[in-house]
Amino acid sequence: MIDNVEALLVNHGGALGDLKLAVVYLRDPADRDAVETALARRLAPETARIMVRGAVCRPGWLVEMDGIAANSNGNPEFKALA
Repeated sequence: MIDNVEALLVNHGGALGDLKLAVVYLRDPADRDAVETALARRLAPETARIMVRGAVCRPGWLVEMDGIAANSNGNPEFKALA
């Protein structure tokens, strides 16, 4: 999951460190500790995280993640957000 997010960011000139907010959807709350451990290993400590129990996109998936990333590589109007 985190590798996929990182690949999307890199493909658009960003990096995982540009992630400002990660929203994680868990099918089963029992997976929370394992997912939190994975997030702690890969995401910057200042990345805000929201973890909720909810339906995920595909029936076979246990977890899904979306987020907001910002960096100063693009539009200069957004530099203050990076």
